[in-house]
Amino acid sequence: MKKMSVHINRLQININSASVAVILGLLPLLFLSQLPNKSLQLWLFVIFCLFWFIPFYLTKFIAILAISFLWGCWQGYYLLEKMKLLSQQEQRHVAIIEDSLVNRDNNI
Repeated sequence: MKKMSVHINRLQININSASVAVILGLLPLLFLSQLPNKSLQLWLFVIFCLFWFIPFYLTKFIAILAISFLWGCWQGYYLLEKMKLLSQQEQRHVAIIEDSLVNRDNNI
């Protein structure tokens, strides 16, 4: 008789499953009233990066799902910081636009 062995295949996640995971990961951002704080995001990022190295299809799917959620949260914080910066009063910005077609005498 042949000796039978159980072989656990290290499944790779395909592009369709990865895109579904990204969409499902970003979907909760539509319903959250407040983003998680940055320290929690960092800890979750480390944990779910470790999930990626577990050789099962479901853990890789969960890792992509969670990392896409955390990426969305990070982008949300980035946009909130930019909005706070732009909404502050008494900001003055000066932009100087030079054209390379104009010579020193301001003649075209």
